[in-house]
Amino acid sequence: MKARFFFIAFTFSVFAFAQTTNASLNKTLKEYRQNLLAGNYESLVDYMYPKVFAMVGGKPNVVKMLKMASQKTKEEGVSIKSISHKHGGKMAKKDGEIQIPIIETTVLEASKNKKRFSTQLMLIAISEDEGKSWTLINTMNQKKEQILTFFPNLSSDLEIKQFEAPKMSLSK
Repeated sequence: MKARFFFIAFTFSVFAFAQTTNASLNKTLKEYRQNLLAGNYESLVDYMYPKVFAMVGGKPNVVKMLKMASQKTKEEGVSIKSISHKHGGKMAKKDGEIQIPIIETTVLEASKNKKRFSTQLMLIAISEDEGKSWTLINTMNQKKEQILTFFPNLSSDLEIKQFEAPKMSLSK
């Protein structure tokens, strides 16, 4: 369950349309989607913030989790209908990093009953080279205090929101 949630929460930038003002960040989001669509998880992890790997035992473990979660999601008949990104708050700087909160909204559909549900979560885009390249942290809807504990390099000025659990609807 945890691996499936990780996959859904972290990697559903598949069909996203990046809505940021930073061309380099938009390019990163696009390349991230392309690798995910191709099932190229080995390259996909290159877009993740490096400190994430220490938390889960390295890149190979992340790749393994992504593959397992992807297979499980397919078996359960869940499909992505749309994803969008938008700025989630003010940019912050700390210790030479530019940090930008991004809101990701995902609409999914269960094929068995055609019920749709949407999720929102925060990504933190981080650049260590003045916006030339970016990596991503998925907050997995954790409280701001927890995120700052996991990643003490993040600015406490970041607007990290916690969203409600997915909402189901009968709409098509």
